[in-house]
Amino acid sequence: MTSQPPDHTDRASAYDDVTVLHEDLPVVRGKIADLRAKAGNAHPDMAKVYRKDADDLQAIVDLCGARDFVTAARRTDALDTAVRDILGQRLYDTIHAQAAIQEPAGIDEQDLFDALKDNLSPQAVAAVVAYLQPARTSNPEVDRQLRWLADRLIDLFGGPDALDRLTDELGL
Repeated sequence: MTSQPPDHTDRASAYDDVTVLHEDLPVVRGKIADLRAKAGNAHPDMAKVYRKDADDLQAIVDLCGARDFVTAARRTDALDTAVRDILGQRLYDTIHAQAAIQEPAGIDEQDLFDALKDNLSPQAVAAVVAYLQPARTSNPEVDRQLRWLADRLIDLFGGPDALDRLTDELGL
């Protein structure tokens, strides 16, 4: 799934993206329900895998609903290939096309996150994320940006499981 995203500079393409989201997200929701049902009937080890796959897909669906396509795109890229295939090529391309539109311009993210890694411990990042996640303002765009930063930091330092472990360790 490394195809180039389609050119989304005209209104027809933007309309196509809305159509894809409207048609494909309900299909993914159904597949999430199927995974959760499989988890209920599976061996405990396999049930855990099904639940994690369902949770990963649900996070992407939720991010699309919140119109945070930058984070959704990153999450799709982090999925296991078999789980990513559940999204389908069309939805994958749409998420990435929308992320390209939303991506903050002029920021070299790699340099920023390399500097954070060099100067902050995983525990410090966990503490920052623990305070960022519940933050809400009266401005939805600021809220989206805070979610974006928290999600980048979570991904940077090992994902949600590592965050949970670190926040437990810190008593947060």
